[in-house]
Amino acid sequence: MSGFMRGELCQSYLSRFLHEGAHHSCFDTRLGAALASVELHARQLGFTKTGCSHGSLDNATRGAGVGCHNRAVFNAALELLRPILEGIALRMELDVLPGGASSVSFAMLRAVPVFFGAEARSRQLSNDEELWASFSVWLAGIRSDSGSGFEQTRKALRSEELRAQAPWYLDGYKLISALEANAAASDACPSDSDAVLNFLVSYFGRDPRFAALLCSCAKTNPLTPNAGASFSSVVDYLVGRVRLLFSSDIGGWVAEFNRAVSAGVPIESCSFFDHDERDFGVVRSALSYLGVGELNIWSPPVLQHRHVFRFGIVALDAIDCDWAAGRVLGHSGSWSFECELLEGGRPVGETESRKAAWPDTQLELVFVGSIPIACVFVDGHLVAAFDQAGSTIHPTFAERWLGAISPVGRHREWSRDQFEGLNPGEKGPCADYHSAMLEVATSGVDALRGLVG
Repeated sequence: MSGFMRGELCQSYLSRFLHEGAHHSCFDTRLGAALASVELHARQLGFTKTGCSHGSLDNATRGAGVGCHNRAVFNAALELLRPILEGIALRMELDVLPGGASSVSFAMLRAVPVFFGAEARSRQLSNDEELWASFSVWLAGIRSDSGSGFEQTRKALRSEELRAQAPWYLDGYKLISALEANAAASDACPSDSDAVLNFLVSYFGRDPRFAALLCSCAKTNPLTPNAGASFSSVVDYLVGRVRLLFSSDIGGWVAEFNRAVSAGVPIESCSFFDHDERDFGVVRSALSYLGVGELNIWSPPVLQHRHVFRFGIVALDAIDCDWAAGRVLGHSGSWSFECELLEGGRPVGETESRKAAWPDTQLELVFVGSIPIACVFVDGHLVAAFDQAGSTIHPTFAERWLGAISPVGRHREWSRDQFEGLNPGEKGPCADYHSAMLEVATSGVDALRGLVG
């Protein structure tokens, strides 16, 4: 924890930070919101109807109900996207280095204050160009350490066991590497691998038409014998978009993307997107109907706070909340802290003081936007939040961005209870429908693999 405060977290965490930060950036997009809408719709129907809704159809053998269909769409979409998502995350973890481009990736931008902050201050770097040049040299040196987490990932990628059990890691790594090489071959492409990867995150994650196809596919109530027909359009579109990257001047698109970011122009206006206002309408309609991001029963905290990037948990040996004085004191090992309680001495959202002794207390490190924050949880409630300087987060900011947040342990418990319901049993019409949809997604994965050779 003292490393977080100084801006020099243990380097052994850096590889995982970059990998998971890349995943977060992919899902904190229009694509992520579309997937959340599909998932929530399946959950909603799971709550309001018992099990799969096959029984509500006149002829159950002809297809599935909406809940079963959306569950299949969600899992098939993840299956189709997995090589791309893991490829982006692995490239971010193992290879990408920031340069001087105007578009710095989510993970790199957030790694600096918590891993490189102390080093940057000691070097007295005077501008962004010096900062990124220095950080790139520092990161390359850490990656070259034979005992680092980066080297462990490289060994895993070379292992036959991973290729057999999870082939999407290596397939995705090869695919994204090939796309980056294609971009680098263009004279128009910035000599900045981080900018290229940042472009790819937007290319896949912020595409209005792709998000609209997912939402449209999920809203249907299929009654045709071919379970996967409605998902084929999603597969064909994504494979076509990847194929376009290999046949087009991707380097020129990266340059256009950087210019748009620098000028503050909406990325959706760039020439590498092909969409119309109807696509935006489909996505807006789906998200508003399902209330993604709003406080309602179908959008639990785990999705309400999807913009918050959690990257660390600190177990507290002891904590003492003085409600009358509005202060909280705690320590973990030799490190201790003291700060103000939120909401005048009460947890955010609470109207009464909590009891004097609590289970389930911990401190979590999160990013809200580009701000690193330490959140103190007591009995599952957020009671305090402070920044790297130890200053208490302003109550208005905490209420807006962290108001109903719960510790990650509660999220995992909720996930076990709810999300596992999205997986069908091994037998029955629901399982058959689900398998048929996954076969369509698998055909798309095979097509993506074939583009690399």
